[in-house]
Amino acid sequence: MKTFASILFVSFVSFASIPAAFARAPEPIVDYPAVEAVTLSGKALSVGEVTQAIQEAAKAAGWAVTKQENGKLIARRTWKNGKHSIFSEITPNKGGYSLVYKHSVNMGYTEDGSWSSSGEGGYVRIPSIHPFYNRYVRDLNEAIRNEFLNH
Repeated sequence: MKTFASILFVSFVSFASIPAAFARAPEPIVDYPAVEAVTLSGKALSVGEVTQAIQEAAKAAGWAVTKQENGKLIARRTWKNGKHSIFSEITPNKGGYSLVYKHSVNMGYTEDGSWSSSGEGGYVRIPSIHPFYNRYVRDLNEAIRNEFLNH
């Protein structure tokens, strides 16, 4: 009977640890600080055209966008009935935009991320987050860049 109980215990511990094995390790946040708005025609876009293209692309990609008084945009994506949310700040400018991390909910954000060279002889910590953040923001960035091609 002890052998059966031991096997049962080991099986339980093994199955209980499966979700932890599939948990994703945080990775450094990837920002897009200076993205050029490239069009097929080569035409330079105004700030208004850049803003409009960003809003259209974000909406099509499943993001909600709010325009701030200062002209910046806050893009929000929520899933699992609001359990997880990510927010990115997009700053449109003439000929391009920046897309950077703003805030998140239940995404494992930490400022104690990995070390990176600052380029000035020192090192800085890069904040880390669940890999889904980088995937969703990368997809948003690609959607915006594709939208520019239509202008």
